[in-house]
Amino acid sequence: MQEKQIKPEDEQESKENLVPKINPKDIISLEVLAVTRQSQSLHGLKHGDYLRYRQYCAKRLQRIRKALGYVQSSGTKNRQTYSAKPITTQLAFETKRSPKDVLRMLYIPLISAERCWSYAMQLKQESNTEPRKKFHMIRRFRRAVHWSARLRDLCNSDQSKCDARTKLETCAYADYLAGIYYFETDNWQKCSELLTKAQNIYEKLFPLINDEEVLAHYKARVDEIKPTLRYCAFNEGKGNDQI
Repeated sequence: MQEKQIKPEDEQESKENLVPKINPKDIISLEVLAVTRQSQSLHGLKHGDYLRYRQYCAKRLQRIRKALGYVQSSGTKNRQTYSAKPITTQLAFETKRSPKDVLRMLYIPLISAERCWSYAMQLKQESNTEPRKKFHMIRRFRRAVHWSARLRDLCNSDQSKCDARTKLETCAYADYLAGIYYFETDNWQKCSELLTKAQNIYEKLFPLINDEEVLAHYKARVDEIKPTLRYCAFNEGKGNDQI
């Protein structure tokens, strides 16, 4: 009898520790920034390979949906017809659903946002030589904003079982991606407002983080935001004194 072979990508996932902790009271804790940073560093972004990270996100989504029995399909004999299955609050936080499956449901909008963001960043690199790809890039950023907002709404709903830190993190994540979208569309005021909100949330989370390695991710995100805010202030004619 042949032993079941373990795929290399499955080994990587087990090493990544991508499943957040669940306490005995079934309160969901999803460390959004730590999870995404860890995934990015292990799957291509150490070398700026956004295509590899996008492919990883697509495969990861497929595995999660298969584990949940929530696979996307046409539902008809005509495979060209496609109808997306939405992730609703009632569906994500069903009473009969285990905490582990609730986390898997929350991973769907999170990884979908990461996939769209990585595709947008890939197109941004390619638009240097192919300017027309900028239009596609903007659409991908818009989709990333959509999925991050969906994650935020799920975690902050009345039926949510997420802890306070997760609720704050999802808000910061959605504000950050929306701010990047408005930056790419030259809406400096809106970009500045959203990135400032994200920065304030991340700074409020500093005292709640005991792990120095995880804390470094949050400080790095704040350091990434500051130059963008200065650039927005410059374009709004406010100067650098207000940042």
